[in-house]
Amino acid sequence: MLRFILTTCVLSLVCCIGCSGGSEDHPDLGTVTGSIRVDGTGMPGLRVLFQPDSGRRSIGVTDESGNYSLNYTKDVQGARIGKHKVSITWTGESHLEGEDTEVEAADAEAGVDVEVVKIPANYNTETTLTANVKAGSNVVDFDIQK
Repeated sequence: MLRFILTTCVLSLVCCIGCSGGSEDHPDLGTVTGSIRVDGTGMPGLRVLFQPDSGRRSIGVTDESGNYSLNYTKDVQGARIGKHKVSITWTGESHLEGEDTEVEAADAEAGVDVEVVKIPANYNTETTLTANVKAGSNVVDFDIQK
């Protein structure tokens, strides 16, 4: 009887350890960092999206200096290894060239001096940008010309 109880305890422990989800289930990833410059200047608040041919995309947002790092999930940094289609948008209300929004009009009327970054469509909705993510550390910089 003692042997049965001991065996049951050991099997239960093995099952608990094996099913605990200690590490998140995800494919092989490479870390991705870089900078995004608009006409040579680092720009905060730009969202960069790496979309692989299949699977989950990775997203990053530029800081005050225009630097970003990609996140695969909220708690996991990186991007899936392989080729990605890349798009860059502004996180504000207006991001496509020639777009005139109510927000911009209201800001102008109120005398608010807000720099609106307009990202041309060939960097987002009609993107031609690609990147190849490899295992390990990757640095991918972009220089956007408006």
